[in-house]
Amino acid sequence: AIKVMVVGDGGSPDMGAVRRFYKQTQVTAQLRHPNTVRVFDVGQTTSGALFIAMELLHGDTLEERLVAQAEQGEVLGQRAAIDMATAVLRSLAEAHGRGLVHRDLKPANIILSEVTEDEDAIPKVLDFGIARTQDSSLTGQGTALGTPAYMSPEQCMGAGVDGRSDLYSLGVILFRCVTGRLPFEDRNPLTIMYKHAHAAAPPLAEATKVPLSDDFVAIVERALAKAPADRFETAQIMRAALEAVNPGGVTQPYEQGHVEAPRQQTAARHSVAPAAAEPGVDHYGDTLSHASIPSSGP
Repeated sequence: AIKVMVVGDGGSPDMGAVRRFYKQTQVTAQLRHPNTVRVFDVGQTTSGALFIAMELLHGDTLEERLVAQAEQGEVLGQRAAIDMATAVLRSLAEAHGRGLVHRDLKPANIILSEVTEDEDAIPKVLDFGIARTQDSSLTGQGTALGTPAYMSPEQCMGAGVDGRSDLYSLGVILFRCVTGRLPFEDRNPLTIMYKHAHAAAPPLAEATKVPLSDDFVAIVERALAKAPADRFETAQIMRAALEAVNPGGVTQPYEQGHVEAPRQQTAARHSVAPAAAEPGVDHYGDTLSHASIPSSGP
């Protein structure tokens, strides 16, 4: 699969963007984990466009799967959500170990790769395109880059980020997987960013109508902590916590409408109508780059 990024506006290329592209893709191309899309080659065309040649995958993105389930009034069950998240955390662990932070983790960047018809889909993390190394000086402080609906508080405020920022984004994804909604929604992306930075997320056990264990709820709420120090220290630690809730690894395919009841339950219904979407609002797929929100005030 070939991804092409046009640099500049038809005139001279943005050399800062070119340097960022090569620095970041050099690290991304070293990633080898089966739950990460493989990058085989990078380069620049004679017209100046940058390209990435990467693994060709088949299957729905998690975003497409969640939307399809929402149309049926259903959500992803706890066990399938854990299976997805542990795969993503394996990918993140390798990236974080190399000093690479994804910064745009969202359902649209997780593909449920289908290899054969009789095997479960394999979650793979896509698009480390705006990822940065933790010691990178190629992107300045005070700039927010990512998708507002899934950005960490420190990312929203343009502060420095490390791997714990990606764990917050995964917490948002898990919240949506089992509730059918995002913890923070608004027509204005800046309002969403402000809420990520300053507002408490709705209690997960009250936001869902599907069975959830107390341990799972505690894990998601810890991932959504405002302060990075209050979250899981590493992707490996968060994965171990999730695996303890769902021992045995992958147990269910990513089927629409499948909800598996865990041992401990906080609710009994097996489906939930999705929250009504505001007209003209779509914060699920768009990546924004603009000045960060202030540290106080709406």
